[in-house]
Amino acid sequence: MHQIANTGVEELRYLAVSTKLSPELVEYPDSGEFGVLAELPASAEGRPQRFIFIGRESQCLNYWDGE
Repeated sequence: MHQIANTGVEELRYLAVSTKLSPELVEYPDSGEFGVLAELPASAEGRPQRFIFIGRESQCLNYWDGE
């Protein structure tokens, strides 16, 4: 896990570059939201496929919920 902390008084802006294409994870600490994007292999018909999920940690289910 990586973290950037702004210890100054000015707004922090940064650009992150990676060679990892998928999956993509992002966290928005101010709103408590997070997002997941995974590019999947093409379907049998050749159509691109992907998994996208945006949620809030406060609404997260327990791993065993409903089992």
